[in-house]
Amino acid sequence: RVDGGQWIVGYLFPQSCDGKTIWCIADEPLSANDWGELNCYEIIPETLCQYTGQIDDHGVKIFEHDKIRVEFFEDNYYATDEEEMEVIRDENGFAPFTWKYECSGCGSETKIHKIKVIGNIFD
Repeated sequence: RVDGGQWIVGYLFPQSCDGKTIWCIADEPLSANDWGELNCYEIIPETLCQYTGQIDDHGVKIFEHDKIRVEFFEDNYYATDEEEMEVIRDENGFAPFTWKYECSGCGSETKIHKIKVIGNIFD
């Protein structure tokens, strides 16, 4: 939100008001004929982040542009490899969930073992 800087979560509907584009938020999806109750806020369009459909190990929803800490699990044993990264959308979906990691020098593939949201690049 422009006023107050709060994050807003919901289903987005662009509207025009006094020459500004604002986004109206519904608590649930609406059909084309049912506009129901909408709360409208002016937002900074560049900060709009899509939900990835993933949650971290603490049940926190993961959004595009979230900063996450990831631990990796190798094929046959637990690895302590950790990395911090930004969640981005690429041609295959939301990364890092679409990536495959290969252990340098060991020839085995690693998989994401733990994920924790630690912030967002716009925070």
